[in-house]
Amino acid sequence: MAWVRGCPLLGDKSYDGGGLAKTLRDEGFYLCSNKVTLEHPFYHTRTPAGKKEWDLNKRKITKEMESLDGNSHITEEEDGTILIHCEIDLPAKFGEVEVVTHSDKIK
Repeated sequence: MAWVRGCPLLGDKSYDGGGLAKTLRDEGFYLCSNKVTLEHPFYHTRTPAGKKEWDLNKRKITKEMESLDGNSHITEEEDGTILIHCEIDLPAKFGEVEVVTHSDKIK
């Protein structure tokens, strides 16, 4: 996939082309998903129980979720989809190189 997209992973000796990637290879792959958004497995269901609980408690649930660690929150989309969003800091080794995101690559 990295070769097809023209965006090899640092640390992948098959496609990195040497240079800086070869130097950094000992630290493993430079691949990290630090943000994820998923449909909530209970509140976003077609079952009446999940939808009912969300409708009755959405403000409380949203507030509790945000108070957990500051890196997570829950939203309701216009179409009623309930999404949970989580984010973590990048590992320290990513500070050593310029990070190119998928959205940067497809511009």
